[in-house]
Amino acid sequence: MLRVHDDIGCGASAADCLRELEGFARVDLLVSTCGGDAATSLDLLEALTGRCERAIATGPCYSGGVIVLQAGRRRYAARGATLMVHEGRSAVVGTADRLEAEAIRLRAANEKFLGLFTRTTGQPREVVRAWLSQDTFFSPAEAVAANLVDEIVEDAPAPASRPLPPVIAEDEGQTLLSVLAAIGQVHCADPARVRREVMGWVGMNLR
Repeated sequence: MLRVHDDIGCGASAADCLRELEGFARVDLLVSTCGGDAATSLDLLEALTGRCERAIATGPCYSGGVIVLQAGRRRYAARGATLMVHEGRSAVVGTADRLEAEAIRLRAANEKFLGLFTRTTGQPREVVRAWLSQDTFFSPAEAVAANLVDEIVEDAPAPASRPLPPVIAEDEGQTLLSVLAAIGQVHCADPARVRREVMGWVGMNLR
């Protein structure tokens, strides 16, 4: 069983993941990620298609996570999962030539995303294009209706045993909220990404 989590391509490459699967003709996939590198996501999709029996979104499954999820012969969403798709994003500093080259790369990647989701969902290209034009979120039921997944599962299999997460008391929870309230408004260069990552942390860690 392969677990895709954290930021895709930030640390382990697609080749690193696939080396772990040497000797396995079939694999199940658990996906809970806020996304990551588009090229790595597409590499994983290509390498896992035909080998992946079940791909299950177990929590936040955003951006590149939904791309990798399409490798499954059957695609599932756990009850607590949320899916999100959008166009590729990039942050580049440099000359006009470098910016133009990055724009060309992004447009090519976005065409791949458009073709992929049109093929795997059976939706018209204009419907998929509208999804990708913004951060489009899907509940498990909405993901089934859109054909981004085939079924909803009540409980996703655990990849391995792990220690229970810490539990905070009610007054400690209020303290955490007080700290966040004291921080107040935050200005950042990419609010959408920060929002996605915070939502991903909440989905994966708050119980």
